[in-house]
Amino acid sequence: MKQNYRLQKSMFMAFFGPSDEEIRNRASDQSPALFYPGSGQDYGPMWYFYHNYGIKKFIHVDYIYNYIEPPEENLEPYKIAEKKIDKNKLLSYNDPHFYVVNPVVLLQENFPDHSIESCKEIFPPYFGVYSWDYFWDPECPESNRCPSYGIKIVLTSANDTIEFYYLKTDAIGTYNLLVKLGWNIQVMVIQEHGFGCLWTGFAGKSKLYEIAKHYNKFPKYLFVAESQKTWPGYKQTRDAVLIKRGQMHDIYRAVCEYTPEVKTSKQVVRIVQESKESEIVLE
Repeated sequence: MKQNYRLQKSMFMAFFGPSDEEIRNRASDQSPALFYPGSGQDYGPMWYFYHNYGIKKFIHVDYIYNYIEPPEENLEPYKIAEKKIDKNKLLSYNDPHFYVVNPVVLLQENFPDHSIESCKEIFPPYFGVYSWDYFWDPECPESNRCPSYGIKIVLTSANDTIEFYYLKTDAIGTYNLLVKLGWNIQVMVIQEHGFGCLWTGFAGKSKLYEIAKHYNKFPKYLFVAESQKTWPGYKQTRDAVLIKRGQMHDIYRAVCEYTPEVKTSKQVVRIVQESKESEIVLE
């Protein structure tokens, strides 16, 4: 019954939802963004790419953790784009299934020179669509699906503004939608934390790679965990580093840059083992 309902709903979206052309023509923010599929509570890449590459827009996607009370129903289209969340209410919520650190706390720890300007819950109309179904790949198993929501937190300092998005959605479907919408995703983090919850991988010739290939919109950089494969067309350009600040696990990761003439994907390694420079630990 659930499969039939999902098929009927997909057909409804195909016939009555916005067309690919309509989606592509919607206005989108062109500021460079980092996209982190299956992010968990790993805020190390944010800190690294903010300080080393000037990235100020971060999109974390993971359907495991709850940071607000999840909606009971997700069948009706939302009519509003966003609503304010009181920071203290956001801080007070506790996920009944996992021990999680609230994103407000993690952001303040990682960016102590910034203050929280606003916290908002965002809905599909924020992205120009009417349903969270657009954020889920059709092949994602029913057992992995859950009620979706989005959070946007804005941090400000005397010098700049940082935007942080947390989407409780499927990373594959979300990436496909955002690329189609024209979001400027310049960095993709490739680290499969897993916890037994992945329905498909992110490294190598993954569905994420196939989406970038389909639209011919490749991120300029991948940030790849050591011993995992890059995407085809990417070459490791920096030694792998260990980020102590905000990182969930002690795993080295390296920046890989898009180089179309590179045809094969290779595992990320520490380039110069005997050199002190290869043991970079960023506090």
